[in-house]
Amino acid sequence: MPTNFLHGIEVIEVANNLVNVREVKTGIIGLVGIAPAGPLQKLTLVKNAQDAAQFGNTIPGFSIPQALKNIQAQGAGTVLVINVFDPTTHSKEKIEPATILSEYTPLSEYPISSVQVVDAEDAPLPYVEGKDFVIDNLGRFRVLGGRIPESTAVKFKYKYLDSQSITQSTIIGSVSANGTRTGMKIFDLAFQKFGFNPKIIIAPAYSHQKSVCDEMTLVADRLKAIALIDCEPGKTVNEILESRGDPTNAFSTASQRVVLLYPYLLSYDESKDDGIETTDTNTSFPYSAYFAGVIAATDNKLGYWYSPSNKAINGVTGIAQDITMSINDENADSNMLNAAGITTIFNFYGSGYRTWGNHNSSYPSNQVPNNFISIRRIADVVHESLVYASIPYIDQPLTKAVIDDMRHSGNDFINVLIGRNALLEGSKIVYSADDNPATELAKGIVKFRFQIMGPTPAQTIVYLSELNTSLYDQL
Repeated sequence: MPTNFLHGIEVIEVANNLVNVREVKTGIIGLVGIAPAGPLQKLTLVKNAQDAAQFGNTIPGFSIPQALKNIQAQGAGTVLVINVFDPTTHSKEKIEPATILSEYTPLSEYPISSVQVVDAEDAPLPYVEGKDFVIDNLGRFRVLGGRIPESTAVKFKYKYLDSQSITQSTIIGSVSANGTRTGMKIFDLAFQKFGFNPKIIIAPAYSHQKSVCDEMTLVADRLKAIALIDCEPGKTVNEILESRGDPTNAFSTASQRVVLLYPYLLSYDESKDDGIETTDTNTSFPYSAYFAGVIAATDNKLGYWYSPSNKAINGVTGIAQDITMSINDENADSNMLNAAGITTIFNFYGSGYRTWGNHNSSYPSNQVPNNFISIRRIADVVHESLVYASIPYIDQPLTKAVIDDMRHSGNDFINVLIGRNALLEGSKIVYSADDNPATELAKGIVKFRFQIMGPTPAQTIVYLSELNTSLYDQL
């Protein structure tokens, strides 16, 4: 007889071994460049304007402050910033003679250090910034309260950016023998530090350089991200189209992880509105920071499965190179650029400037749906989310129950995405005996097959127009 006889009801708690699959963060921007202030060669999290302020003012030549401003203008975007500017090696000291003028006295360079007023022998004069004079980001020196007489001959001593010292190697970075990382190599530390990786990599003012573009592509491959590559500044549409076939050009790539951007955009330069003189200047800036902000905002408002094309861009006053735009002319510049796998700008009457282009750089050579920016990103989210969710199953006994738990956990996640319209009905994870012979299972190897598809963007809408004379029968 059984020793555990029970005449009644027994409740046994059964463990539910299903794992909740969490989506990876998608709108995280990785920005590498130079700033006049802020942490050096360190991964810094920027969530808002207050965080961005640590990288200083928008001094011309420094890419990070302006990029952060353009990203945040789109209304969303968490940014992991790497500042590679080292004042000790990337600046020059200058002593220049000047004569004090009545309104303001311009310096020949943009100062990135305190400006000293010195005499003919380069000895400091007793004039203090903020008390005796002020100076703006553009190096315009103004006397306060007549403390320095007009027409006084002086010298200005200060440091300014040595732009030639910021090489492609500076931006790319390196890994030393003791593991110290610089430049873009620091992005590899993001997950262990913050628990997420950047998914949109940008290097405004530098990404058009071939070696920088190549490194950004490698980073994007490792982190399952996309790299936004700016065009060479000042190039015409025809020159940009030709660059797709030039193997020495950054635009000569067919990576699914690269998005090519043309042209530069114009925006009001607030650094030239400083209280000394308002110039109302519109200055050209790389497209990538704006586009990164648009992607982050689209992810936040609609979802990462939405295309970033045909979305409004905030803070744009114009474009640096004129392009023709049309929604029904194959020969318009906007269409020719898109046909070459280049994302550009569109301006409907009264709509303002909008992003325009759905494809990554693998188009047109790649005709599979993952040539769409959104489809590539959907696949990345599903793959990476399931990889992280599978960690608890590693080293568990390889039984039917564990295999079923893994499959059900993945399909529960996929069904949620189907409900959001991020994936099409019928997407699923399948365990097949054909993929898992006993010899492989005996080695501790189990395989699952993905069958997923995201919604492609409605890129081309066709109306079939027909003249129907029989409609006169209704008269």
